[in-house]
Amino acid sequence: MLHMSLVRTDITPKDSVPMMGYGDRTSWSQGVHDPLYAYLLYVKDGDQGDEHVWIIPDLCLFSLETSLSLRKKLSEASGLEYQRIGISATHTHSGPYVRYLAETSEPWEKRYWTLLIDQLAEAVHEARRQAFSGVIDVRIGSMEFGVNRRGKGRKADPRLVLLSLKDESDVCRGHLFVYSCHLTALGVDNYLISSDWVGPVREYWEDKLSVPVGFIQGAEGNVDPVCRGVLHMEDPDQAKGVSFEEMEETAQIAVKAFGETLSGDPAAVLSSLKVSSYQVDLPLRFGAMSTEQIEQKIDEWKQAFAEFLDIPVSEVPDDYTINALIKERCRAIGSDDAEVLTWVSRQFTYCGFLAIYRNPSQFSDPSRGVMACPLVLWDFGALCFLGIPFEVLVENALHFQKRNPDSIALIASLFNGWLGYLPHKDNFLEPDQHELYETVSTMTSETAGDVILDRTEEVRSC
Repeated sequence: MLHMSLVRTDITPKDSVPMMGYGDRTSWSQGVHDPLYAYLLYVKDGDQGDEHVWIIPDLCLFSLETSLSLRKKLSEASGLEYQRIGISATHTHSGPYVRYLAETSEPWEKRYWTLLIDQLAEAVHEARRQAFSGVIDVRIGSMEFGVNRRGKGRKADPRLVLLSLKDESDVCRGHLFVYSCHLTALGVDNYLISSDWVGPVREYWEDKLSVPVGFIQGAEGNVDPVCRGVLHMEDPDQAKGVSFEEMEETAQIAVKAFGETLSGDPAAVLSSLKVSSYQVDLPLRFGAMSTEQIEQKIDEWKQAFAEFLDIPVSEVPDDYTINALIKERCRAIGSDDAEVLTWVSRQFTYCGFLAIYRNPSQFSDPSRGVMACPLVLWDFGALCFLGIPFEVLVENALHFQKRNPDSIALIASLFNGWLGYLPHKDNFLEPDQHELYETVSTMTSETAGDVILDRTEEVRSC
């Protein structure tokens, strides 16, 4: 039997904050449309097993360093080892900017950092207090909600997987649903805090069932909601989203699919858990480079950007704010589709390079041409979650399932941080891969996905 609980806590910012998800927003948040929550899944394998907590906040993403700091703070507050605390964001693009959140930085960051620590620490204590013995029923449904944004006819993962926590009296005490799709129904033109399309789904079923209903983000790297469809980088306005009314209408697809899945018979019953943490070195896209080589490559990019933007080289940004400048310039000079695509693609590669090569951390070593990738495997036997600190493209999830035919094999993206996009080698075989967002912005080589899956296969077999 498992000893477990599912609780939620409110993490809505109390004041205006810079938002995250689109590089070309022009102001901070201008209010709150719907609250942001964090859901905490607490699990022990029996009464004497190790405690594990999986935190799922309505946020876009954390850097690995920020995630590690947050987990250590929560460890201090709860007494639970930080290695047994996992965090995976839902990936809403309408929440606060938390990538490099810290407790000693801008005033708003201090306030929000404190809010997160206080709310999450209390939620860990509450999860312990509410813990009960039972099992997890697993149901598998199907949902035509996500669209592969790399082009029509390309695959998405239709699986809607529902985990229902049941006590020894067979009473359901909470649900988690797993699906692979960006939370980007709302676009760059939205300045209200929101959990995006997941919010209406959770609200409907929590009202109906009177238990917490959380969402786990899957391999969403190249999957957008059907109301957004294919991503056209040659359109400088492609990041605009739909209205709240249209978003809530689209969310009804997921509300219905959840209900249909809930009415079906369980595909598996989970009663034990093994959690493994391990690390792999992923090959970097540009290989090993010295500091001099890195700066030379950045200078070459900056010279080209400065000429196109008609600004001094010294004014070329060293971050994602270049996105807005590129799009504004394309509009101003009336660039055709090909020119827009060229410059937008180039700046995404440039930004990814800056993040990994110029700003190496304990997780990246450009001099060796590798990136250390921490992984976590929650293995329930009949079902397993592979937590990866990337936005994982759906092809990796499909291969993960194919490699594990006797289990329900799922990927949890953005787990314990963010290192960019993780395409599979299949994505690099696509004829237009050189002009598609995920493959132009990634800093991993085309073999990285299989390096992760190969190592995970070894861990599961031990």
